[in-house]
Order: sequence, then C-alpha cells, then structure tokens
Amino acid sequence: MNPTLKLLAGHRSVRKFEPGPLAEATVRADVAEFDGRMAEYYARRGLAGRDWSGGVSRKLAKANRATLSEFYRSQGAELD
Repeated sequence: MNPTLKLLAGHRSVRKFEPGPLAEATVRADVAEFDGRMAEYYARRGLAGRDWSGGVSRKLAKANRATLSEFYRSQGAELD
C-alpha cells in the first residue's frame, strides 16, 4: 500500500458536521490528530517540524486572485 494512503487510512472517516457548542472542540481535536499523522509523514520525508494545518494556514493567509472580483463585477455580478 502507498505509504501516504497507509498513514491516512487510520484517520477517522469524515463525519457529518453538527454545529453546536462542542463543534469547535471536535474540529480542533480532529485537526490536531491529523496534524500528528501528517507530522510523522513529513518527518519521514525529511521535513521535520512541518504540519498540515500550518501549511493550510499559510496558504489561506494571503489573498488569492485578489483582482478576480473586479472581473466578475465587470461582467455584471453583484458581490456585495
């Protein structure tokens, strides 16, 4: 089996999101668990100290396609 698939195979399956007071804690626990698994994977690939959520956070921290809204507005879209 592919090492990546083997690593991820033990991760909990996706479950239905139930909003409520425990939702944030549940999501945080799931992300922490996945970060642990991915940290092991990255370490085996020579990238110690890296985790999944850190990479996602860095990617989402910067504006992506910042001028795309201007294009859609020029085509008649109302985005506000």
